[in-house]
Amino acid sequence: MAAAFAALAPLGARAQEASSSSASSAAAPEQGTEITSLRARSDSTLLAAEVKINGRPYRFIVDTGAERSVLSDTVVNALALQKVGVANVHGVIRNLTTDMVAVKQLDYGTFTKQDMVMPVIPRSLLKADGYLGLDVINNTRVTFDFRHQELRIERSKSVFGPVPYDSQVIVIRAPGKAGRLRSNDCLVDKVRATAFIDTGAEVSIGNRALQAALKPDTHPELQAVSLFGVTGGEVVGRLVPIKQVRIGDLQFNDGNIVISDAPNFDDWGLQDKPAVLIGMDYMRQFASVAIDYRRKEIRFELASAQPDAARPRILIS
Repeated sequence: MAAAFAALAPLGARAQEASSSSASSAAAPEQGTEITSLRARSDSTLLAAEVKINGRPYRFIVDTGAERSVLSDTVVNALALQKVGVANVHGVIRNLTTDMVAVKQLDYGTFTKQDMVMPVIPRSLLKADGYLGLDVINNTRVTFDFRHQELRIERSKSVFGPVPYDSQVIVIRAPGKAGRLRSNDCLVDKVRATAFIDTGAEVSIGNRALQAALKPDTHPELQAVSLFGVTGGEVVGRLVPIKQVRIGDLQFNDGNIVISDAPNFDDWGLQDKPAVLIGMDYMRQFASVAIDYRRKEIRFELASAQPDAARPRILIS
């Protein structure tokens, strides 16, 4: 068989303070009922859920920032999966050339994908058995229910659902291609920026163009933060205090973002334009976040209490 070669979009990043010990078009699910509920467990700040590979259960992280799903080497070895080619995986920090293997069947809840080809990444980097990317979850609605520690994967409908007015809920339009949803209606301390939602990233990251547009006297660099990509590598960024991030009618107050050269926002056609990747440090302040890929909408439900003073406060206007 001729060797396959694939280029993948950036995968998520993990972060910690540097001073301590050291982040294509997709098809809809082929089968499934209207809704799948997956009981989730928390790995660090990420949610992991049960996924079956060729009938065997494993724990996967759902990553809205990855175009392709990936497997860990431990799963590949346990199932003796056949190598069918080579992939060049584009990570947030570095690229990784790795094997691709054939997967007969992938099940998540009642949904099934068959005859997949998946790249392999060391489990020591993934910190999970695998990641579910947009090749699996595109054209669905994915709900991260932080209140109940649950993931729900549903078939997207013609409408988001008959939702009555609720002052605690806001729906944001997020156009984009191949599942890569973005909001252009974003202000970071009055600087217009493009915002992405990435559930595979533990921290929120801004690019250098955003930093250059912010006033340095009111946005001093704080402690260094090391970002670790799931393809390996490390890059050091700097925490910067942010008084307000506004996306549509949604407002985050008194938070921080990490200014870093990773991920490469140029891959998304932004070049030198201000951009911010909203990670799980911001999203976990909600009761739930639902991403509807077919409708290109993101629904945020405000939590009744926000006890973590270290994370940004949220308002809906």
